Amino acid sequence: MKESKSRTKLTGCFPGEAIVDTPEGPLPLALLKIGDKVKVLRSDGMLTFSPVLMFLHEDPTHQRNFLSISTSSGMVLNLTPSHLLFTLRSYRAPSNPVFRESFSVGEVVLAGSVNLGDYLFVTQNDSSVRLDKIVDINSIFRKGVYAPLTAEGTVIVNNVVASCYAVIDSQYLAHWAFMPIKK
Repeated sequence: MKESKSRTKLTGCFPGEAIVDTPEGPLPLALLKIGDKVKVLRSDGMLTFSPVLMFLHEDPTHQRNFLSISTSSGMVLNLTPSHLLFTLRSYRAPSNPVFRESFSVGEVVLAGSVNLGDYLFVTQNDSSVRLDKIVDINSIFRKGVYAPLTAEGTVIVNNVVASCYAVIDSQYLAHWAFMPIKK
C-alpha cells in the first residue's frame, strides 16, 4: 500500500544514510532488517542491544526535508521534525550537566521543537551516555525514510538517543500503544 503524501509528511523518520550500531558494527538504516539487533537506551539509562520488531515507516525511494541537528562535539542527527527526541532543555540544565543527574529531568519532545543550547543524550565510547549541546539546526533534503521499532521504544542513531516514535508528543503514550506488538 502506497502512503498518501499528506500522511508521509506527518510521519517521523530518519534518512536511509543514518547509522545505527549493531553487535557487528555500524549499519546504515537502509540496510537494516527486521530481527537485526540495534543499540538502544533502556528506561534505567543503560545501553543494550535489542532486535528491530518492525518498521513504523520504511520507504527507500521517498525524498524529503529533514532537520539536521549538530552538537558541540560534532555529532549530526538528521530526522523529521515530527520525530521524538530525548533532550535536556537549556533552561533546566545546570552549568555542567551530567547524564545521570539529568536523565530524570530530561524530556522527550518533537525534534522540531528543540532549540540551540538544548542538550541531546548521546553515546560515548559505545558504553555510556552523556549530554551534548545543540549548536546548529538546519534543513536538508535526503532520500529514504526509516523508523525502526524496538521493544524499548528507543534507538541510537548517529550516536544520538532517539525515540522510535513520532507525531504523538508523548513517549509514554506511543510506547503504550505499541505494547501488543512487543509481546
